[in-house]
Amino acid sequence: GNHTFSHRKFGRMGRADMEREIVSCEEAIAALTERPVRFIRPPEGEMSETVRRVAGELRYRVILWDVDTRDWAHTPPDEISRHILDTVQAGDIILMHDFIGHDSPTPAALRQVIPALLERGYRFVTVSELLNIKGHEHTGQYFFSSYRFGQNDVISNAPDNGQNKNFLPPIAEEEVDKNNRENKSKDDKNAGK
Repeated sequence: GNHTFSHRKFGRMGRADMEREIVSCEEAIAALTERPVRFIRPPEGEMSETVRRVAGELRYRVILWDVDTRDWAHTPPDEISRHILDTVQAGDIILMHDFIGHDSPTPAALRQVIPALLERGYRFVTVSELLNIKGHEHTGQYFFSSYRFGQNDVISNAPDNGQNKNFLPPIAEEEVDKNNRENKSKDDKNAGK
């Protein structure tokens, strides 16, 4: 997915700069992978109506997270693991970082969490696969994971209410299926090389 070209906070830039950040990252990914990128996570998960509009106009679906491990704050691996195992639910997206500098706690936490989650019956899927799992509903303008929304949660086009939800512009299910088939075909070809 797209996480912008230089990881600048969207709240500190205008619409044109935001578009440049997204498109520059998209072009860099395309040059390396030859795959279309349709998901974006804004730096620090910073959301606003402008972010939603720009992402939608560029045909991106904004993906945030349900569980923040705070690995970026160098939280000890045992605390990260405990937090995940105490709070994770089916359909959750867990925020973790592949590189946060020297002595990252993330690899050690993953060595604890992955076997524990597998033992509990969880399986790991891509975001594309998650969107195809029953439980994701279409509200007209955004998709959201019903796994994490209670009866009192309000999903609207209003500016972000501070809760991290997986807001997605509308997309035809057949487009997701087509992208999944194309990516699998490319993976199969690359595996045969």
